[in-house]
Amino acid sequence: MSIVCKFRCMDVTRTHDGIRIYRFRPVMSGSEENKSFWKFTPSGEFTLKTQKNVEAPYIPGDTYLLHLQDLGTGVVPSTEDDSTRGWKLFEVTQVENQISLKFGLKWDTSRSVIQSGDLSLSTSNEKAWEHFYPVREKVGSRWMLCIDAASDSPTDSQ
Repeated sequence: MSIVCKFRCMDVTRTHDGIRIYRFRPVMSGSEENKSFWKFTPSGEFTLKTQKNVEAPYIPGDTYLLHLQDLGTGVVPSTEDDSTRGWKLFEVTQVENQISLKFGLKWDTSRSVIQSGDLSLSTSNEKAWEHFYPVREKVGSRWMLCIDAASDSPTDSQ
């Protein structure tokens, strides 16, 4: 089972050495579906950094579904298989009716497109919380992150 979040690509910047940084934020409005996602993921930020002079297929203004799936704590990241490269869950905190999560994708210059990434989000969706308990066992676990264009993205409907 995976956890699904909906984010919008806000912008892409290019550093002096050709690395592109894509920044995403949770959707807030624009459709009933977006309002529903906003209700459960009220804050967060997602960034991806590419290899030098390489573009990723993310377009500012478009929306994307982020699918997170727990690979477990015993998974050893593979050098050949991006699905086990794994986003590492670094931090889980809970305050009242919110759980906050911080994931990171280790810097890796051997990959064809994405070098590294960070994902921080807070959710009030109690159904999602079960994926992060017991907290002490989940910190350090590896997660697969898949990104799909959402059906309401302007580029997707063309």
